[in-house]
Amino acid sequence: MKKLLPALVLITSALFSQSIPGLDSIFNNYVAIRSGILPDGQPGTIRQKCGLPSLSPLMIHFSALKPDQQATLKALTARPVKDTSIVSPKKRFRIHFDKSGFEKPAYSPDSLAVALDSAWEYEVNFLKYPAPPPDGDMGGDSLYDVYIVAFQYWYGETVPESPLPSLTDTYTSYIRIDNDFVGFYTTGLPAAKVTAAHEFHHAIQMGNYILRYSDTFFHELSSTSMEEFVFPEINDYLGYLSEYFDEPWLSLSKYSGYNLATWNL
Repeated sequence: MKKLLPALVLITSALFSQSIPGLDSIFNNYVAIRSGILPDGQPGTIRQKCGLPSLSPLMIHFSALKPDQQATLKALTARPVKDTSIVSPKKRFRIHFDKSGFEKPAYSPDSLAVALDSAWEYEVNFLKYPAPPPDGDMGGDSLYDVYIVAFQYWYGETVPESPLPSLTDTYTSYIRIDNDFVGFYTTGLPAAKVTAAHEFHHAIQMGNYILRYSDTFFHELSSTSMEEFVFPEINDYLGYLSEYFDEPWLSLSKYSGYNLATWNL
């Protein structure tokens, strides 16, 4: 049996690597979506709550990307430059935004700051998840950074930034969140609130457990359910359930995860 173990490990590793689609297609899809282009080449919005499913395999396998792809990905994941920032009331988050221009928030950044503190209070202080690891002085200090930007394609994105030497496949991170949520199931401040709960849970996942492509469906399942736990009055997750109930016979890993929140609820 002892002689078989190394072979089993190699076979398992090979199976996992084969289960990941080609990095070129993942990269091209991510760049297209970040440009506001649908997978079929048409401009518009897509029904994807956040950028993690598209971004995580690229960050995990960054060294396997071509040099020009690495340069493009670095540019796309660089922190936005904003003209203003505020600190949340509990002094846990720094929210960066523009006071004018096309990325100006359509909701109150102060209200988003309160929502982020509420997400921390529930997920860390009540559920006892570990807090996301600090990022040093990135963003100006060690507070967790959230940037309000103009997305066309998803509610928000938690960006893995620096690998943590103490744990394999874990990262410091920051969050980008849409400035108005036009065209989505929920809009305005309610959408900002559930996105705060959702993306903050991604920060917990990738900072303390593991960022693994095969677990994407569960990352999204659990983060979407956090929206309902933290802000039960909003119910954005209902907009995605039909994608599961239309085809309930598939294995859970075949779904996006946004449509599986009921399994955690």
